[in-house]
Amino acid sequence: MKAMNRTISLLGVAALLLANVSAMAETGLYTGIGIGGAKIEADIQTDIQFFDDTNQPIGGPVKVDFDEYGPAFKIFAGYRIWDWLGVEGGWAYLGEPDGSTSTPDQSSRIKTDYELKGWNADVVGFWRFNEQWEAFAKVGVFIWEDDIDVNDRVITSGSQVGPPGISADPSRWESDESGEDIKGGLGLHYLHDDNLALRGEFEYFDVDGTDGVWLLSFSALWRFVE
Repeated sequence: MKAMNRTISLLGVAALLLANVSAMAETGLYTGIGIGGAKIEADIQTDIQFFDDTNQPIGGPVKVDFDEYGPAFKIFAGYRIWDWLGVEGGWAYLGEPDGSTSTPDQSSRIKTDYELKGWNADVVGFWRFNEQWEAFAKVGVFIWEDDIDVNDRVITSGSQVGPPGISADPSRWESDESGEDIKGGLGLHYLHDDNLALRGEFEYFDVDGTDGVWLLSFSALWRFVE
């Protein structure tokens, strides 16, 4: 009889725990929009070449050491399968930061524009540590497109036609590529109420041809809690 009573007590405690977990669980659809800033690092090898007055090349083709920031935004939607696990997809515009690189004699600079955007699909894990805050981590794939434009020489010394020994008008170099690479992210949710949440997030995109792409963003989410 004691064993039966103990079993009934344990079942009762388990039922209470399950009921509590069920009450806390928040599954269902959510959508959001975010703004932030992105940083793109890349070593861009162009075919732009400078020549001296005897038509001999000066150095090799211009290589752009690109390390710039730009504004970014994204839209996304997700579904929490369980309270601790969900899936998420969206579109991110990682900006069009611009920079410049020096000519071989350091007398002028060439402008570079780097535009990057794409779609993402992630698996997201959530950890709720109190009623209003939860952390999350994600990993997924980023299907991207870039547009790199190296042009517009700006002379910083010498005459308007170019300093002696350097060609005055380098040719324009462009690149349009696409691909699929991995991405990941970490962040926090502030749960304002049952439906509205605010998100702060840091993401890394392992885009082919770059040394790394980072995005820091802040978003507002609307949750359709079941």
